[in-house]
Amino acid sequence: DADGDDPDAGELGLMSFAARESVSPLERLEVGLHPWVGFVIMPLFALANAGVHVELKAITEPVAVAVALGLLVGKPIGVVLFSFLAIRLGIASLPQGVNWVVLLGGGFLAGIGFTMSLFVAGLAFASEPELLGEAKIGILSGSVLSAAVGAAVLLVSLRGRPHVAPR
Repeated sequence: DADGDDPDAGELGLMSFAARESVSPLERLEVGLHPWVGFVIMPLFALANAGVHVELKAITEPVAVAVALGLLVGKPIGVVLFSFLAIRLGIASLPQGVNWVVLLGGGFLAGIGFTMSLFVAGLAFASEPELLGEAKIGILSGSVLSAAVGAAVLLVSLRGRPHVAPR
């Protein structure tokens, strides 16, 4: 048109507004709060319910170190070793787009086993509250380290790879 106005621009703006408004306010709120709930509120809730009195010196106690290493080292070794055996025996195969480094990253993420670890520690050290506290510190530190290492391995190994949609 002669004055430079695009007659379709208003219509496109209206469609964009309509599309944005078609999502309910509750759904927008849910989507907006999800990262906060998943990465801040739930971990704080779990930590509070674990009943852990966090003391920095307790992280060097033998039980805390053993539990943390079990989560940080033992879980990835177990996941990768048993996956390797299953693949070698023909029971399983690596999924499309997954290599051994990605599997190792997933193995590290398996070390986040927070809830079950607390349950087992509660059974193992029920009569020894001091050791239970050390085990809980080890679970927390091992879980945090496992999450960090697993995320780092996956970020580095998957960088630049195209996303493969599941079938």
